[in-house]
Amino acid sequence: MGISNNRYCTAPEGSGGLSSRLTATARAHGIEHRLPFGYRTDCPTLTAPDAVDQLTAKVKEAGKQLKEQFNVDVVVIFVDTIIVASGYAKAAD
Repeated sequence: MGISNNRYCTAPEGSGGLSSRLTATARAHGIEHRLPFGYRTDCPTLTAPDAVDQLTAKVKEAGKQLKEQFNVDVVVIFVDTIIVASGYAKAAD
């Protein structure tokens, strides 16, 4: 089983351990080099009127870095977690 490439994640919650989790996942699959995976610790509030423009700008910036470092394009975006990224206080909001 291989690891898919070209991921981008915005992780306003729990981003502190993301790098170590990626490294552990790669090593578990026999991969010793750095994975082509970008992430940010910030995310625009997804309910904001200009959220799409802000997120698009951040993804374009990440895309440039992934292209320069790994010669790959962004193919999927993860937001962890939607509740925090949307600016909600709790799950029922």
